[in-house]
Amino acid sequence: MRVAILHFLDNPTKADEAVLENVKEASGKNGNTVTVINALKDASANTLMMHEYIAVVIRPEGILSARVPDAVQRYFRGSGSLSGKKGCALVLKSGLRSGKTCRNLMELLEAQGLLLDYFDVIFDAAHALTAGAMVG
Repeated sequence: MRVAILHFLDNPTKADEAVLENVKEASGKNGNTVTVINALKDASANTLMMHEYIAVVIRPEGILSARVPDAVQRYFRGSGSLSGKKGCALVLKSGLRSGKTCRNLMELLEAQGLLLDYFDVIFDAAHALTAGAMVG
């Protein structure tokens, strides 16, 4: 299966990059072809059309905020129809309301037509290996 790991991380730290790499590695071990896409730098949403599975990775906007970053809504608004594609919502643990942020992200993705089969709040790179095994 062709999997896109679409992340909305402004300035990824080494820990963020380790999480993304572990998710990619664990999903690849299941026989998937995995591509990591920085949605903030690659504005072309057409790249999602060739993938069968879309994993969206975000970080909450603030310590107490449960809002999904506006860039996610803008990106998917211009992406065309993603109806019927499978996907998952992954939120990097940051602040106190990461679980609520994950629920808000799930609602946004389901409104775009994605069929979500997995969601998780990722605490660290080791946890990303477990979460990545469920991607795809």
